[in-house]
Amino acid sequence: MKQTNNPTNQNSNHSNNQSLFELHIPPLRQALVGLAAAFVFMILYQIFKLAGADMGIKFPWTTSGAVILMYAVFNSVNSFTTNDMLKYYRNSIFAFIGLAAGSGAMAYLFSGTSINEAGTFRWIYVMLALSYFGFIGITTFIRFIFNILQTEEEKLSRRIDDK
Repeated sequence: MKQTNNPTNQNSNHSNNQSLFELHIPPLRQALVGLAAAFVFMILYQIFKLAGADMGIKFPWTTSGAVILMYAVFNSVNSFTTNDMLKYYRNSIFAFIGLAAGSGAMAYLFSGTSINEAGTFRWIYVMLALSYFGFIGITTFIRFIFNILQTEEEKLSRRIDDK
């Protein structure tokens, strides 16, 4: 099968030089990948724990926080590639809530400790949520400025063409 370089072809094989940040990956898929990664790391935690390694009871909570942070950063950067920002942010927020709840539930099941018993992880979750909304605000502002600059550039090029 011949590979095309058409950036609008979302189903093509992305083994060419296309950046990961140029791909449009839906927020739900991003969250599911995050949940899968958390599950893999927590399974490894259980294997090492059964083998006698002392990794502490906070490792699943740390894994959960790391996955949430990675989702927040990647999701915010990926928001630049979308055409419908409102739909993307709506889906992103629901996926974020699902990821936080799902990875938190897995951390509880794998560690056997609640978020309150795991030290400061409740506050870490709050800070991750606030950071995520901060990232969304920053990317929205950057996109707004970019749209203004693009509109002004188009106006300027029309003026130059008219002369």
